[in-house]
Amino acid sequence: LVDLAGSEKTSKTNAQGMTLDEAKKINTSLMCLGKVISALSENQGHVPYRDSKLTRVLQHSLGGNSRTTIIICMSIEAANESETRSTLAFGTRAKKIKNVVTPNIELSHEELKKRYEKIRTLYERCNAELLRWRQGESVPDEEQTENTSALSTTNSITDKPSTTSICTCKSANHVTCTCSKKSDKSSDNV
Repeated sequence: LVDLAGSEKTSKTNAQGMTLDEAKKINTSLMCLGKVISALSENQGHVPYRDSKLTRVLQHSLGGNSRTTIIICMSIEAANESETRSTLAFGTRAKKIKNVVTPNIELSHEELKKRYEKIRTLYERCNAELLRWRQGESVPDEEQTENTSALSTTNSITDKPSTTSICTCKSANHVTCTCSKKSDKSSDNV
């Protein structure tokens, strides 16, 4: 729970000395918070979290893995109209921020070991299949390793040979290969 001070207008508070210095620091921190909120709500690439201690402390709450609720307080007095408007604008920008909350799971040693073994087994199967493809064998669909996100997002191993693959000259008329015989034939025709 973070309770932020409101902006300090020295013309209203007549602050002097240490109170004035504190008001300056509060306003600087709130300005930095406003910059961070604007950057997050407009999906800018760089978010200036490091500009103040306040934004560094609130980094995970503002754009990280936290469920966050912001309560803004304002006055209905005419004398506070400018502060009320800026508070409402701040709340509107903050409302646009969408955090993606995922549970923080700490795995036990045994669970980590199981996941490692599963990935290692899949890796070995993929390597064995790749070796078969490189030796020119055709791997039947039922023996092909399925596309999994555990190792990569794209599994080009199971695709049919493309125009950039190495040919073993077993394809008919070199239609789908780029072997030297195909290039020799095409150069003879030119």
